[in-house]
Amino acid sequence: SGDGRYVAFQSVATNLVEGDTNNLNDIFLRFALAPRPVGTSGSTSIPRGTTGQITITGAWFDPIDLRVTPNPAAGVSIDQIAVGSPNTSAVLTITVAADAETGARDLLITNPGNVWNPNAGGSDLCAGCLTVT
Repeated sequence: SGDGRYVAFQSVATNLVEGDTNNLNDIFLRFALAPRPVGTSGSTSIPRGTTGQITITGAWFDPIDLRVTPNPAAGVSIDQIAVGSPNTSAVLTITVAADAETGARDLLITNPGNVWNPNAGGSDLCAGCLTVT
């Protein structure tokens, strides 16, 4: 794309899509930039035994393959990720187990599906984005 956000390419490789056995060119459109979280809004504090939402703002969130991993992950699960247009926010639905350890959690944010430029599809950290209470 003109702003470098997306890259399109074609390939006959059979290892890019599982079960690709038709021996024809496939066309791919991938997000080409690493995610860049800059802040949070909404309920950044979620009590144990409940579900809440956090909105992370930033840039270059891949609407197809954005992943978020809590650290430490014990007792916290990311149930849903909804990327807003134009890829500058992500709303996370997070469930915290009743026995989860309290305290601040970092969120590792990745665009792992970037096959065109693996370095650009890297990760960034939203340090202390979630507090379990």
